[in-house]
Amino acid sequence: MLLNHCRRSQLELRDEQAYQDWNANDEIHTADCLRSNISSHLGDDSPWVIILSYDCVCLCIVNASCDPPCLTSVVKILTDSSVSVYRDGVRLSGTQLLWILVPSGTLDHWSKLDTAVSVTTDAPSQT
Repeated sequence: MLLNHCRRSQLELRDEQAYQDWNANDEIHTADCLRSNISSHLGDDSPWVIILSYDCVCLCIVNASCDPPCLTSVVKILTDSSVSVYRDGVRLSGTQLLWILVPSGTLDHWSKLDTAVSVTTDAPSQT
C-alpha cells in the first residue's frame, strides 16, 4: 500500500512538472517573441500568410480563386497582444473571442493563437 502511494506521488509530481514545462513554453512573452517564432509555430504547411508590421502581426488566408483575390480570414495581433479577427471583411465581435483570450483578454499563449486560428478558419461571419 505504501509503495502504491509513493508511486502515485512520483507520477503526480512528474505530471505536474511536465505541465509546468509545457505552460512555460506556451507563453508568448513579448511582441518580438511572437514575431520571431510565429512562422515556425504555424509550420510550413500552414494556409496562413504572415504579415509583419511595426505595430502588429497579421495572419491572413487569401482566396486566390476569386477575381481579384481577397482575404477571407484575418487575425490581427497588436503589440499589446490585443486581437481583432475578421471573416470576409467583417470584424467578429469581441464576445466571440472572449472565451479564447481569458483570463488576460490578450493573446499571451501559443495555445490561444492555435484556438483563434482554428475558430477563425471555421467560424461563419457575424457582427
